[in-house]
Amino acid sequence: MKDVKHRLDVLVKCPYYKGEEKQKIFCEGVLEGSAIHLAFDTNPNLREYKNRFCKGRYNRCLLAEMQNRKYDYEA
Repeated sequence: MKDVKHRLDVLVKCPYYKGEEKQKIFCEGVLEGSAIHLAFDTNPNLREYKNRFCKGRYNRCLLAEMQNRKYDYEA
């Protein structure tokens, strides 16, 4: 899979964050070379989610919890 470059927010703490585009956040996928994206209906909703989970308590994000299980990591 081609490595797609997305805009990055340097304030994000989540290790599974891969970038973003208009109203989408991209996270590490479940298989190598894959990604999962969250699509938001508005930019304010994206910012709220990103501030709460990506920049904040990312281990409370359901996608981060899934990735932690993939790596047998307990936060």
